[in-house]
Amino acid sequence: MSKQWKIYTTIAICIIIVLIILTFLPANEKPKKREMVIQTIFATETVRVTSTPTPTPAPTCTPTPAPLFEQCGLSEDEFEFFARVVQAEAGNHEEGQKWVAAVIWNRVNDDGGYGGSVTHVLTAFGQFSTVKKGDCKTKATDGARIAIVTAYTDEIIPVNVLYFRSGYAFAGHRFYDECGGNYFSYG
Repeated sequence: MSKQWKIYTTIAICIIIVLIILTFLPANEKPKKREMVIQTIFATETVRVTSTPTPTPAPTCTPTPAPLFEQCGLSEDEFEFFARVVQAEAGNHEEGQKWVAAVIWNRVNDDGGYGGSVTHVLTAFGQFSTVKKGDCKTKATDGARIAIVTAYTDEIIPVNVLYFRSGYAFAGHRFYDECGGNYFSYG
């Protein structure tokens, strides 16, 4: 192998090493050119290697959404009570859960004497057969919790639909529609 070939091989290896080192050097906020002069013992030339480091993007934070109960303006206990009643009244029927939750929200917002709060609506005498002594023992599912928030943020059914009953429609109330085995009526 000739002496000149050894020199060029050494220069190439040095260039590769410099590029590797430049790759791992920390980048400043503003990219700056880095220049390194490489000279070998045998070289008569100077080789300049320049590199502009790629800036590291700043980490982004994804905001954590508020808990479901806060999205509805309820306490956690009241929200969980609401979810247990929705689960008990509608079962696992996703759309039926939304409709039941919407009736409860409609009553909360109605001026017809329902009490103006979720707890008042749910514990009113004779209104929800699944509520006994101010509580409902059914285990709530995430589907029931999501149905409450959906019914709070979206108009699922008309605001004047205030009643539902399992199995058949109320006599004396104008029928709205059936969903999930419950029959919904206007108030």
